[in-house]
Amino acid sequence: MSIYAYLRDKPFVAIVCLAIAATFHSTYLLSAAVLTCTYMAVIVVKDKDYRKALMLGTTAFVLVIPILIYNYLNFRPTTADIYAQAQSILVDYRIPHHAIVTSWFGKSTLLQIIVVALSMYLVRSTKILPLLLGPFLAAITLTAAQLLTGNKTLALLFPWRISVFLVPIASSIIIASIISVIFQIFQQSFSKNWLKQRPTQLALLIGGITIVVLSLVSDFVGIGAQSGFGTKQFLGIIVGFGLLTASLTVAHWQEVSRVLQQTRVVRLLQAAIIGAIILLGILGVRHTITLLNTPRVGITASTRFIASTYQPGNLYLIPPDLEWFRLATRIPIFVDFKSHPYKDTELIEWFNRVEIAKDFYASSGDTACSILQNMSDKYGITHVISRSSITNCGILNELYRDTDFVIYEVQSR
Repeated sequence: MSIYAYLRDKPFVAIVCLAIAATFHSTYLLSAAVLTCTYMAVIVVKDKDYRKALMLGTTAFVLVIPILIYNYLNFRPTTADIYAQAQSILVDYRIPHHAIVTSWFGKSTLLQIIVVALSMYLVRSTKILPLLLGPFLAAITLTAAQLLTGNKTLALLFPWRISVFLVPIASSIIIASIISVIFQIFQQSFSKNWLKQRPTQLALLIGGITIVVLSLVSDFVGIGAQSGFGTKQFLGIIVGFGLLTASLTVAHWQEVSRVLQQTRVVRLLQAAIIGAIILLGILGVRHTITLLNTPRVGITASTRFIASTYQPGNLYLIPPDLEWFRLATRIPIFVDFKSHPYKDTELIEWFNRVEIAKDFYASSGDTACSILQNMSDKYGITHVISRSSITNCGILNELYRDTDFVIYEVQSR
């Protein structure tokens, strides 16, 4: 929305949108800052209006002051050592798949980079180019800096998350370009100036060969794809051979277009394209409605029993990997791996709780009972959820059992 407003020559509306986005979720403060700097740079380079650019940047900063103050007051470092320890827990233990480049960088990332680069080429002569190029270069530069330095603060700013608006915009540009070309092919005659046959033929040929080769390399198609020849590979080969066929028939496209124009096939093709888009929209809406009507994950006989018997003051110890349990039952739990705090001291406490819970479930007999007794004394654990029976622990009283879980009550001493 911000980019749209800026392209409509409403830069101050654009930064208001950025401030709203950053206020809703602070992880986008960096993205908002990069876009704001891009807007300012465009104004300086294009209009030479330094005053307007400075005013824009100042206004943007003023608008995000409330969320900056909120973040500082709630998440400022307690001490340098505690803050560094909390950062290490977040980066290396809780969210390495978000914060460590080598953990998330893969084939899908390369595809996203290609998509963004291709979209910038397609809009190279339009005023949206700098609005894509600036954030793209910022994301790459900051990501490279984090990779080289290993700086955890920069890692937790997630500079690569700039892709959350780059990739959707880039994808839309590519899809729009494809649809535009399709309509042009069947709506106007080709001329030598509009389409150079040899470069187009070469591009189609290379593209077709590339897609066929990549499709034959089965483990390249999709993340975690099974080895062997499957549907994705088959579709890839179909697309590849389609491009190869197109490369061999470039010289005849004009004649094909003329024949289609005479037979009024163009309107049918256009109607088919529009109909396909409408159908996809309808299917998307239906799928969304289906998801909204789907029962919440984890609503089972055991979770219904827990929710119905809950009393104020109860605190449940659960296996840390039961990430859905708290929302399914709507009761307090000791800890789970999914829901972590962000204040440094609280994050360290969360980590310690996860480790204690893991130790309990990995132990048995007197050892497990001793760990549970200590947790009950320190934290007030009243109930325990287990996937299997807990034996030789006299402080536990079994309340419920089904094929999924056993529910125990902790007896006070």
